[in-house]
Amino acid sequence: MNTYSNDLTQIKQGFVNYIGALLNSTKLQPKAARQQVVNILSEETLDLIKEDDYVDIYIAKYYIRSIITFLNMRLNELEALSKEMPKNSKINNTIEDYKQVIEFFKNMDGGE
Repeated sequence: MNTYSNDLTQIKQGFVNYIGALLNSTKLQPKAARQQVVNILSEETLDLIKEDDYVDIYIAKYYIRSIITFLNMRLNELEALSKEMPKNSKINNTIEDYKQVIEFFKNMDGGE
């Protein structure tokens, strides 16, 4: 369900178009261009999260949730990889590390 007002929906669409323009305006290879755009967006997001001399966790919760989503995606990739390969303690240790980091971020976000 879309909880945005019509104005916010239009602004969001404009923002998506802006991201596309950022990607198209560079002479970098597509992957490097995406990395550069993610860097720009991350820097701006971090500026929004900061409150004077601290980080506002309430404002940061969606950023934290995106980190959790990313880590879960990577965890799924590693678990699939571990099933295709012979037993490998390094992969298994990495999987356990990812699980611990995910739990850490879930606890920061209130466990949601």
